[in-house]
Amino acid sequence: MKKNCIKMLSTILSALVFASTGLMTLGPTAAAGGKNRPVKILAIGNSYSNNATEYVSRIAASMGLNITAASLYQPGCPLKRHVAYYEAYRDLGKDAYYSSANENKYESLYINGVRQSGKASIQEAIAHTDWDYITIQQMPDYCDDITSYYTEQNPYITKLYDYVLDELKKNGNKKCEILIHQGWSFSHAMSIDHAYKYYPVDYENTKDFFAKIESTVNEAAGILKTHAGLKKAPEIVPSGKAVQLAKDEFGFGDTFGAPDSMYADFISHLSHNGQYLAACVWIETFAKKAGLATTDVRKATFIPVGTDVTADRAAALRSCAHEAVTGEADTVYGKWRAVPFGDGVMVTNYTGKVPKGGKLLVPARLSGKKVYGVSENAFKYVEGITSVTIEEDKTPSSKPSSSELTSSTESEKEPSSSVASDSEPESSDQTVGTDSENSETDGNGGSGGFPWPFVILGAAILLAVAGAVVFLILKSKK
Repeated sequence: MKKNCIKMLSTILSALVFASTGLMTLGPTAAAGGKNRPVKILAIGNSYSNNATEYVSRIAASMGLNITAASLYQPGCPLKRHVAYYEAYRDLGKDAYYSSANENKYESLYINGVRQSGKASIQEAIAHTDWDYITIQQMPDYCDDITSYYTEQNPYITKLYDYVLDELKKNGNKKCEILIHQGWSFSHAMSIDHAYKYYPVDYENTKDFFAKIESTVNEAAGILKTHAGLKKAPEIVPSGKAVQLAKDEFGFGDTFGAPDSMYADFISHLSHNGQYLAACVWIETFAKKAGLATTDVRKATFIPVGTDVTADRAAALRSCAHEAVTGEADTVYGKWRAVPFGDGVMVTNYTGKVPKGGKLLVPARLSGKKVYGVSENAFKYVEGITSVTIEEDKTPSSKPSSSELTSSTESEKEPSSSVASDSEPESSDQTVGTDSENSETDGNGGSGGFPWPFVILGAAILLAVAGAVVFLILKSKK
């Protein structure tokens, strides 16, 4: 009996060790039986689609996902020209379409940020592979003008939609879904007082500008719903919403030139920060639509090397993208919005009341995280704040680590001057995190890393079974 029990114990232990190893190898995603199929997306767009798709494949790969993002590109291409380019290829034929005499053609097709060739058309791009999703979009200058999308005389968006459907049918692709890619507002300087000479707009701020873009795109989606007899309007990829959220509440710059800026120029093209953000929006949107095993972009670990996208900024941008797509906020603490900053947080937005006299006292800690500063953008739409002071932190703690910013230490010593200027955090933010954190990474770090819960569960099961078998052995001796 004793030998049989020992043999049983050995067999059970071996089986459980094998099972635990399998769980550790598969990780939490595979153990849960989630899908992880390749997803292919084609954007029929312009510079905005190039901006949004630049980092998609690399960020997705760091989440264990295989997402291909392509952009059919022509600078500043509006819906009107997309329609004209399709009709030129259809009516002229391939050779005449690519001739120097024809100006109505795309510059190139980009796949995962890499230019494929100097020849491209909607017909050829759609035939390139069995796309899962195709996005269409308006050019930046006309994003807020519904007449540039559709009028009875010029139904550009419905024509383009029909042309795309026709090509999908020709290629036997019945699964592909068409979405609308949402544009974003210009930088603040270009959004007011008709400052942009090519398409002058005059909004009080970029918040109002984006509100008009959002309502216009929603209206265009409604037009497509009616036109195509759809049960619901085509889904919108909320890149513009994320960019506005980053500028209004996450502390990112609404101008050009600063390391934390959303823009790569004085108009509206996205900086590396903005491109990273838009790519995260695409990943979260399409991973969810495809029902992939991992859909939360906050688990990504890729950070583009040699850019202003530091580890802290990347974390904030991922949270911003997740919130723009899902509505779930993980950086809000009551009336305060605070994003990662060294081993604590930086307050980037305030939604509370203006205190009497305008003197605002910021908590020393938010949910246990030390507040190291307050962004100058925190009171972007709040009037009446005359001074900001961070409370004295009475929580026992060790000296600030090397990952904390210089301005953090200064604000701790002088709470009355704790509002962080653009130069303070930016000059030292480059030191945040380790070298590996600030380089291109695609490992399984962060919340998508080693499956410790399964290891702990396996160990607990092993101990329970071992105890039961020992009990049986001791009982058999009696």
